[in-house]
Amino acid sequence: MNREVKATAPSTLLALFVGAGVIGHVLVRQWYGEIPPLNWYMPIWAGVLALAEAVFGLRLKDRILRRRDAEPIEPIVAARAVALAKASAYVGAVLAGAWTGFAAYTAGEWGFLASAGRDTVICILGAVLAAALAAAGLWLEHCCRVPRDPNDPG
Repeated sequence: MNREVKATAPSTLLALFVGAGVIGHVLVRQWYGEIPPLNWYMPIWAGVLALAEAVFGLRLKDRILRRRDAEPIEPIVAARAVALAKASAYVGAVLAGAWTGFAAYTAGEWGFLASAGRDTVICILGAVLAAALAAAGLWLEHCCRVPRDPNDPG
């Protein structure tokens, strides 16, 4: 059975982003006063994971193309990397949308609520780092592509 894995479509990520943004905004608008305060370190994990995936993608690409005397990669490692890449792109898009929806609400309340200014900054940081996670997922997916064989007629 030969199943080809399709590349992640940007339109899918955009739909996830918009959907999560709308849902996040509605939920935060309803329950903002009841949620615990945001801390600056909450969105940091997405940035750490994005950085790790970007570095992993570079090293994986070298191994796939056998650059710099890199040893060949096991097929199962490449398959797992593709699964990680797709999951990261989807999760990053959803989180970026949710953080953006949250930020849209808190930015509108900046002058009225004491915690809104701090929460807006944290939400913007979260949205940026989550978008970086989605981009790192797309990058890792790109790095997993095997170059076409020039002798292959198909």
